[in-house]
Amino acid sequence: MFSYIFGQSNKNLDVKNTDYIDLINNTPIEELKAMHHEKPICTSCNEIPQLVAMVNKATFDLTDLDKFKFLIEDLKLKANLDICLDIAIEKGNIEYTKYLINKGCKYSKYAKQMAIVNKNFITALYADSYGIERNNTNIKVVHKILDKNKEMHWMDCISNEFRF
Repeated sequence: MFSYIFGQSNKNLDVKNTDYIDLINNTPIEELKAMHHEKPICTSCNEIPQLVAMVNKATFDLTDLDKFKFLIEDLKLKANLDICLDIAIEKGNIEYTKYLINKGCKYSKYAKQMAIVNKNFITALYADSYGIERNNTNIKVVHKILDKNKEMHWMDCISNEFRF
């Protein structure tokens, strides 16, 4: 239980001296939810830099959907979930893609195109079938650059088959 692992009870959780990263990373999700249900882990979670940094990192890591849901839904931490959806689509993480689309997040055309470039066809197809595109920014806008001679060139990360 939490008191065994950390030597303190949730009732005595000291906001200033709590290592939230250690707490969330090393406590099973069931225990975290039980602790938070008994007494909130934090009341103004968005004011705790460790937690804000953790949700921002989780947005890019996409490793533990249950803990991500806990941060967003239970602790009510704010994050740009549209960007998280873009990353999930591009990296081919179908669990996050489904979850975020079901939450009403919108994806960018760029994320869908990069998923295809990265051969993550399932997430690209899922987004196209069930999601809503939020903007028109595409790989040409991001990866075709103007050189010092004022000529446009594709960056190396885009193979010839995807250049237009």
